[in-house]
Amino acid sequence: GFELPGEIEAVLYDEGELIEAGAVVARLDTSILQAEKAALVAARDQARAATELAAITRRRMRDALEREAAS
Repeated sequence: GFELPGEIEAVLYDEGELIEAGAVVARLDTSILQAEKAALVAARDQARAATELAAITRRRMRDALEREAAS
């Protein structure tokens, strides 16, 4: 059986054909998984960018407060 759900893209053996143990007998269509992976990578990259922007904003605010306190 497959470890992941999905639609079969290709069956690699004919009915009645001998198959060795461990042989791959079918391939899954992975296009949905690839699209989901791309979406997750994009979300991760967006989160990293938001984290970086927050750090920059925090530093700017801290620096502004320090300048204000010094004046």
